[in-house]
Amino acid sequence: MAYSRTDIIPEEYSLFPEEDENRPRIQNAVSTTSFPEEFPSAAEVGNRPRIQNVVSTCSLGCKFNLDELVHKALNCEYNKKKFPAAIMRIRSPNTTGLVFGSGKFVCTGAKSAELSRIAARKYARILQKMGYEVKFSAFKIRNMVGSASLGLDCNTKLRLETFRILEECQEESERQFQMIAYEPELFPGMCYRLRQSSVVILIFVSGKIVITGAVKSSEVFEAFDIIAPLLKNFLRNERAICSGK
Repeated sequence: MAYSRTDIIPEEYSLFPEEDENRPRIQNAVSTTSFPEEFPSAAEVGNRPRIQNVVSTCSLGCKFNLDELVHKALNCEYNKKKFPAAIMRIRSPNTTGLVFGSGKFVCTGAKSAELSRIAARKYARILQKMGYEVKFSAFKIRNMVGSASLGLDCNTKLRLETFRILEECQEESERQFQMIAYEPELFPGMCYRLRQSSVVILIFVSGKIVITGAVKSSEVFEAFDIIAPLLKNFLRNERAICSGK
């Protein structure tokens, strides 16, 4: 005895009723359902700089016997043959602290200046609980490292050599840089030092950018706002070159 589809699954319970003309249809194993037009593209998302590392220093106000410290502290290591400081780590904020025998302290790995200060104070408190007469002072941000992307696809690259030549041909008063260097045989990135600033920008042909040398997060964002518009004019499409267009 033959059964129809509606005999097995009633029409009101069917996943795809016959009268529903708006249901997605499969054509060549690809659904014709489309995404909304306002859905953001990859190039529009996440191309602003993000702080990846903050390096800060402070004074702990006392001297340390590092051979003794390494036996007292948890998550601490010290090898004076390799490095003249004891290395401590905490998880919140996720950072690494370097304790020198002179009482100087370096904190690295934080994602913001405030988190770096919090972490440095936590290390100081840990050392206080061990019996050291620690006095936290002279906290200072030494370096911030940020990363960003121009949002280029895999077929689009930056023409860094052309960019370097045209930048060096500009008048001295119009230049945005203090120093520019690009030697792809030695290092794959271009080194671009901003004028009247300690900020250095590393630029790669993929559109990835690393900004270092800043002491404020605003300097990282300002550096990106300077370099990004300049690089937008030096793009090349690898697919078009390979196809002979």
